[in-house]
Amino acid sequence: MRIIANKKEDILKRKAEYEQQLADYNDRQQRSNQAMREAEEKVTGPVKEFLESRLIAYSALQFDVDVDRSYSGNGMVVNIRCNEDTKFEDTSALSWDYKACIEDGQVIKESSSWSGLKATTPDQMKSLRQTVAALEFLNDVDWYKLINVELPKYEDYYDFNDTKPQRPDFEQEIAEAEIEEIIGKNKAIKVKNWGESCPFKYDVFIRINKESPSQYHVDMVGCWSGSDTESSKVAAIEDFNNGDFRTQRVRKTSIKPVLPIQIIDIN
Repeated sequence: MRIIANKKEDILKRKAEYEQQLADYNDRQQRSNQAMREAEEKVTGPVKEFLESRLIAYSALQFDVDVDRSYSGNGMVVNIRCNEDTKFEDTSALSWDYKACIEDGQVIKESSSWSGLKATTPDQMKSLRQTVAALEFLNDVDWYKLINVELPKYEDYYDFNDTKPQRPDFEQEIAEAEIEEIIGKNKAIKVKNWGESCPFKYDVFIRINKESPSQYHVDMVGCWSGSDTESSKVAAIEDFNNGDFRTQRVRKTSIKPVLPIQIIDIN
């Protein structure tokens, strides 16, 4: 029917419009994310470069410096990992972490290690001496001045009124349009089992004979294996043609087509 065809065309048109709106939204979010990252890096980058330029002097140690926005306090949080990638090597005396941040206006410094101390070889002793020197340097840093800085504000980069478009259930809408198209025809559509009132365990092919405002009058055959194979469609067609089906009234809201839509022609 042309009315049904127009309905499906309208659904597909709205689906295309939604997909374009979503793509535009994602593009705006991506540009905001990029601008925010670049603005943050202008603040965090020099701190990271300063620490790395000083820690490189400890040649027996390997450092990984991370500087990021603090989400639990003010300014930035610095996390430094030492010998993380070499903790199992014989040249490493100790693997350790160092953290500095600002909370409630106070500098919070933390250090930890779980690797265990190794100090029996010249390389390990050198690593240990440089660990002590590196920690002395870190403890002498004026962390409050270094990391208690203002970072870019989210509201300067994001439009909080720009919300993600909500996606209608286009597949269900199309399925409902397909159902309307086959009412009273010698066609059956595969639907999901609708619960206790359904006489079959798995999915069901239904032929819709007529409808009321709230119900369908259907003939049905079961897909005993729950399979989507071609043989299950052939078996369903044979059951309908042989009269081996059940008849029942089913609430319209209970009918959920299996996606992708599967419709069979009954002779």
